Amino acid sequence: MLKLITKAALTAAIVLSVSPTFAGSLDGAFGNTLLVSAGDAQTHIYPNKDGTYTGTSPDGQAIAGTWREDGDKICFTRSKPKAEAPICNALGQIAVGDTVTATGLGGAEVTLSLIKGR
Repeated sequence: MLKLITKAALTAAIVLSVSPTFAGSLDGAFGNTLLVSAGDAQTHIYPNKDGTYTGTSPDGQAIAGTWREDGDKICFTRSKPKAEAPICNALGQIAVGDTVTATGLGGAEVTLSLIKGR
């Protein structure tokens, strides 16, 4: 019985210690495309491990910026073609094939889908 309680306590400690990173990680996005959809408009974002991203806007214009983890949220700050305020969303552990609802530029509701490849 003591062994079972110890194992359960150890499992709980491991889950608690990794939860903040797990809650808002882009690990599954590297090498893939984060597709941001608002109606018919689609933006393609290519996150990089170094905290940067590139992509294309709905009109085909090149975009770039940085991303960072902030607690359980992922924040994107666009620097190209013009600087924008950070947009932060709790995305969870996003993996290829996942789709989540988030807040986009100007507070609009958008859909984020992680697509395999770039």
